[in-house]
Amino acid sequence: MKGSQIMENFKSSKFVLKMSRDSYTHLKRFLQEKHMNVLLNIIQEHMFIDVFDGVPRTKHQIDMTSGGLLGEAARDANKTKILHGLLKEPDINIPVDDDDDGGGDGEDKPKKKKQKKDPLLTKKSKNDPNAPATNRIPMPELKDQDKLERVNAYREALKRVKMGPTSLPSICFYTFHNAIQGITGIDISEDSSLMCTCFGDSNIKIWSLTPNKLRVMKQMDELELIDKDADDVLERMMDERTAEDCKMLTVRLWSLHTWTNLVSYKGHNTPVWDVKFSPHGHYFVSGGHDRVARLWTTDHYQPVRIFAGHYADVDCVQFHPNGNYVATGSSDRAVRIFDVLNGSCVRTLTGHKGAIHSLCFSPDGKYLASTGGLDNTVKLWDVTKVIKETDKDMDASIPILQELTTTCDALVEKRGRSF
Repeated sequence: MKGSQIMENFKSSKFVLKMSRDSYTHLKRFLQEKHMNVLLNIIQEHMFIDVFDGVPRTKHQIDMTSGGLLGEAARDANKTKILHGLLKEPDINIPVDDDDDGGGDGEDKPKKKKQKKDPLLTKKSKNDPNAPATNRIPMPELKDQDKLERVNAYREALKRVKMGPTSLPSICFYTFHNAIQGITGIDISEDSSLMCTCFGDSNIKIWSLTPNKLRVMKQMDELELIDKDADDVLERMMDERTAEDCKMLTVRLWSLHTWTNLVSYKGHNTPVWDVKFSPHGHYFVSGGHDRVARLWTTDHYQPVRIFAGHYADVDCVQFHPNGNYVATGSSDRAVRIFDVLNGSCVRTLTGHKGAIHSLCFSPDGKYLASTGGLDNTVKLWDVTKVIKETDKDMDASIPILQELTTTCDALVEKRGRSF
């Protein structure tokens, strides 16, 4: 057992066990009466008994929070308030054209189009009392191109049809065949035009979900012949050739315009298991075998934050919708939430009986769903709950919902692009 990571964790950390004051008193009295000094020494040296006042927990309550590699989460770990509200959208003037014609017949002048206020923008511009300050996490100033993309996104949002019995969404399933190396991760772009898949042989493939082909950039001698002032210069730079496979040994930033590697971010000394971008861009987080998650910015090749605290691999990461918090799932069977501002851990959630495979926040930022592969469960956590000194029975580390789920093999029958 020499060199075992698990044994080193047990030597350096104590196993956490929550127990009511009455139960702890009875246990201590029993061990003393039976002269079980060896057990008393083991408890004192290798265990941390988190004693609380109130009624002893039921078997169901204990089962809902047990299973962590080093026991349950201490009550002190869940006392910090999380600012779960969504950030106020920046004020961007979005003119919406009204196609209704006005005026009488016979007029030669084109009629002016009226501009309406965007109700979606008005709704998102309201201040949320539970939201952090917009300048709490520094963000780069929006460029004109970024503003234009947001304008187009708002306009597209106005065209959406409200879901209901008469307007159900269309669903499309894809299946991968003969994925010998196995798929470790899948994600789809916001416009549903591209699918990204990660394979066990360290390859990343981008698949086109539309008839549009994925093209690489032309050779240098061909690029010199292109008119650089043309409006479609980016279109002319591409050809139909297929890119070669490229091993991903570190975290890299890829361009979806030229299909090339732009930056290599070095910091993890071991394999990287998951990477997620912040919903507001600029920041992204990675987790790996080195038991930490690292926060990066696109304009720096070194991490700006290191989120430590897990006792095993960080298998999955996820940003909170407001971008101020990062959730991590680990093979130590615990979920942690870190504050991006100072890197501190504000939540430790235990209850899974196996490694955490996936995390997802609700759109309003109040709930966090986590999945454990071996225990076949999905747990839903209320991140707004805070442990206070006056609380007797409430526990923020107890999930509010638990349900069975099944696993399925995923894999796509489409054109692909390998990095």
